[in-house]
Amino acid sequence: TSLSLAAPVEIFSLKSRESTLSPTIQIGQPSFVGLVKEYGDLLQRPFLEQNSTENFKSDFVSMTSPLFDSSNVNTMREILTEVVTEKKSKSKENKIIEQLIKIFSKDNRIAKIKAAGEDKARFINTNATENYMVVICQDDFDLVTKSALSVGTMVGIYNGDVLAGSISVLNGPITTVLVSDGRNITHYAYDGEKFIERNKKDENLDLSGNTNSASGAGLGATFPEWDNLFQDYFWEKGREISGTNGKALKTRFSGVEGRDGLQHSAMGANLYEVLYNDGFLTDIVSLEEAKMLALYTKAAGGEAFVMTKEGPKAPEMIKGDIAAIQVYLGNKIVLTQLKTYFEEHKDSFIPTKFKKRMLSTSKNMQTAIHLERV
Repeated sequence: TSLSLAAPVEIFSLKSRESTLSPTIQIGQPSFVGLVKEYGDLLQRPFLEQNSTENFKSDFVSMTSPLFDSSNVNTMREILTEVVTEKKSKSKENKIIEQLIKIFSKDNRIAKIKAAGEDKARFINTNATENYMVVICQDDFDLVTKSALSVGTMVGIYNGDVLAGSISVLNGPITTVLVSDGRNITHYAYDGEKFIERNKKDENLDLSGNTNSASGAGLGATFPEWDNLFQDYFWEKGREISGTNGKALKTRFSGVEGRDGLQHSAMGANLYEVLYNDGFLTDIVSLEEAKMLALYTKAAGGEAFVMTKEGPKAPEMIKGDIAAIQVYLGNKIVLTQLKTYFEEHKDSFIPTKFKKRMLSTSKNMQTAIHLERV
């Protein structure tokens, strides 16, 4: 779950789709506390179709429900609003991950908990009654300290090796909740008192049709880091990404330079920008994060892939743990055009070893919490 309480900022433009909501979200206010009584219906909506196993729908809801207990809401608020000094040994990122591990580790159905991009699991239950795994994807708080961008957290629930469901909550101009099982996606916003479903015609998340004047192209990382085929494509297109009408998509990306000298994304904001305004995004992320981003994108009718020696592949078709990979996602027509170009030029593709985006306490995160039940 994206548990973020960053101050509201204008991360991206929603002018093309004016909302009747008037959020009253301020830093320190536990804005997602409205979910405590409503989470059941909210989380179950995407799972109208059967997914993975007969019991996955009820398992997903019951496994994630503790995230919305008032005690956890208050703890998260304290973590997210505290003032962090250089003398403190743990960053907010690590405290958030630890808090989520504390919650999920109490559920005996969960066999493993890990942070996206890390080599080792943070928690292993050798006596788990089911084979569920939780993957936590946490944005870097450099996004807040350097440019006041909101920070998001995604939680993915794996059923065996399959990413079967995910929750994302983003605080920005509008506090938004996304829930998806990869086939359905539901979209909620906080109106100052409770979360309501955004189901108006101009609020639907649909990446299957034509792009529009508000559609953006999120270009994560930097040109020298991109794989060679995307560099070629970008150059041939006149240093732009073409929309479905042939016009260039507006460059619109949220991110900052991190302490490691690499560009770090406000991934929750960038994902929502793509979904809401029917755009395009490429970035360098862990394979686990790429799978979560693809889950939401495809549920909205879009497309997502990564480039391999064999050609473009869906993230969910790639096995193993890869700490850094370039993913492409968004509008189905735009991605189909890019995918076709990559397929036609795959013989000239040069695999790139990308640099992993490290959180500020990355050295500690590998061993901060690694529990095992015997």
